[in-house]
Amino acid sequence: MHVDVFGGSTLQTEFSVLTGLSSLSFGNDSRFVFHLLAGRVRHSLPSVLSGMGYHVSHVSCDRPNFVNCDRFYKSIGFEEVAYAATLPPPFDLERWRRERHDEQLYSHALNRIADRLGSERPCFLSIMTLMNHGDHRRRIFPPELQADIRREAVALTGNENYGEYAVRLAESVEAYAAFRGQLETALNGRPAIVVRYGDHQPSFTAVLTGLPPSDRALHKTFYAIEAINSALPADLAAPAMLDAAFLSTLTMSAARLPLDPVFATRTALLADCAARYFASESVRKKRFHRALVEAGMVDLA
Repeated sequence: MHVDVFGGSTLQTEFSVLTGLSSLSFGNDSRFVFHLLAGRVRHSLPSVLSGMGYHVSHVSCDRPNFVNCDRFYKSIGFEEVAYAATLPPPFDLERWRRERHDEQLYSHALNRIADRLGSERPCFLSIMTLMNHGDHRRRIFPPELQADIRREAVALTGNENYGEYAVRLAESVEAYAAFRGQLETALNGRPAIVVRYGDHQPSFTAVLTGLPPSDRALHKTFYAIEAINSALPADLAAPAMLDAAFLSTLTMSAARLPLDPVFATRTALLADCAARYFASESVRKKRFHRALVEAGMVDLA
C-alpha cells in the first residue's frame, strides 16, 4: 500500500483510509487535517456504513484531545470512540503506559464485539494500535522476551533500533493471531471481514536501506483483507500497489456492500491512479474532487 507519509504522522494515513481523500491535497496543512477537516468531510467510510444501519465505533490508542481526534472521529460518523488513556479496569493502564501492547486493545475490542453480537444490527469496529510506533531506541520489554529475535535482527543489520522493532513486531504478530482466533470463536459462524494496514514505515528505515527520506519507496507499507466464515468476491480488484485513499472503497467491495456514486466513482478511478492517488494527473480524478466540493461532500468554505 502507498501512503502519504514516511517516518511519522499516522493520522494522515488514517485520514486517507477513512475519508478516501489524500491528506496531501491540503498542502502545507496536511499534518493538521484532523483539525482543519473536522465537520467538513461529509462522506466517509464510517458515515456511509452508519447510513446503512451499521453500528460504527472506534478503539483509539490515543486520548480524546490528541490532535482534535475526538471531534474529528465523531464528525465523520463514529457513534462511539473509546480511548486507551481513559479506559476503566480491567484495562491495565499502568501496563499500557509501559508497553502500549496491541493485546490490550484487542482484548477491549473483543468485549465490545461480544456486546454487539446479540444485536440484529451489523457492526463496524476500527482499532488503531500503537505498540510498534514511536521511538525504537527505547526498549519496552524485558531483555529476555523475544531475545533470539532481537539478537538475529541486530546481527543481520547492525541496527539496534531494528532489533527493538523486530521484537515489537513479533509481539504484534502473536497478539493479532490470538485476537483473530478469539474473534472467529466469538462470531460462531457469522461472516466478517478484517482489514489491516500499516500507517507508515519507521524513521530508521532510511538509514537501514541507504535511501534518502524523499524516496517514494519509503512510502510503501502493507494492507490485507481477510474473510471469516465467508469468501472474498472472486472479482475483487487488488492492484499490485494500492493507495491508502482507495482502501475504504476496496473494503466496501470486499464486504459486498452496495456502492453509492462516490464509492462507485472511486472504483472507476482505480484504473487511473490506484498506486499514487495524490500524484496522479488524472483529469477524471480532478473532476471528481470538484464534484465532491460542489455537492457539499467536502466543505472548503
